[in-house]
Amino acid sequence: MIRANPVTATYRTVFARDHKERMVTFRKAANYPFYVFATCAPGDYMAPWREEAFIVLGLLALFTLATDALFSHGMCPDCAEEVTAKLLRPRPPER
Repeated sequence: MIRANPVTATYRTVFARDHKERMVTFRKAANYPFYVFATCAPGDYMAPWREEAFIVLGLLALFTLATDALFSHGMCPDCAEEVTAKLLRPRPPER
């Protein structure tokens, strides 16, 4: 890849030394004859995303359970009719 003389590039590869996948980024140093490389394992750069995904899934489960508890236990069909009747009942005029 460096033979093509790019200024910068990013790619995934499996390192021969430990046989683990890594994301590799390199950049040619301006005014110097060398490249700077940085590597990162997918587990390292995906960790914050996984933490946020678990939090969102937990909140979704909590919301689902709360919604189910409100509507299945608190709003039986007879109760729903009673609430609807109260809401549709005409109000006395204000003074």
